[in-house]
Amino acid sequence: MDSKSKLCKDLCINIKRDKKVVTVFVAFNLFISKSAWHKLLGGLFDQEDAFKALERLWKPFIEWADSQNDIFFIFKGKKGINQYGHPFIQRLLSNISHEKYYQNDGLLVKELIDISDCTISTGNSSTFYSAMCPGTPAISYNFTVPGYVPVIEYDRHLAATNPDELISILTHILKHGISKDVFEKARKDHYTEGNLDFKAAERIKELMNKLINN
Repeated sequence: MDSKSKLCKDLCINIKRDKKVVTVFVAFNLFISKSAWHKLLGGLFDQEDAFKALERLWKPFIEWADSQNDIFFIFKGKKGINQYGHPFIQRLLSNISHEKYYQNDGLLVKELIDISDCTISTGNSSTFYSAMCPGTPAISYNFTVPGYVPVIEYDRHLAATNPDELISILTHILKHGISKDVFEKARKDHYTEGNLDFKAAERIKELMNKLINN
């Protein structure tokens, strides 16, 4: 049983073998009232303004996702934050049919990357590189801090700044993929040994303990 079939069986969800899987690792904190982003901006948005911004940046993509019969979408937020429980996000996801997506913050990033044909992350997120280094195409949706993001240096098809670009880039990647050279560049910059085992935090902790003890 392949990893996609096993995960689907464990979660009791039905992803047909011929469907592409796109996982969305996105932090929506900017749009959620009382969030850290909201406080950092000094309450720049009232609730209605925040939801309008959320709709402008995401609703066209969600509606497009609902029209796709050959793609299954998985949405994962950070465990313990429960951003998908917020009314804003629930209203947004009401635009996509339940049979076309699954949402679970408890899923492991590594397992989702293993079964994904492409992932979507925010800005210069670590989940972007966690996907690219082992060879899973990834897109950086740069909507929180408009402007330059380093990932665009690897390939222009890796960064989007609005829903239309996001849809176009995702469509291109699912059809054509990404050059092996692009993956190699990302792997070289972020994992010099080309080894991604998701244990970087443990290695750093072990190194720090050695330095302290010495």
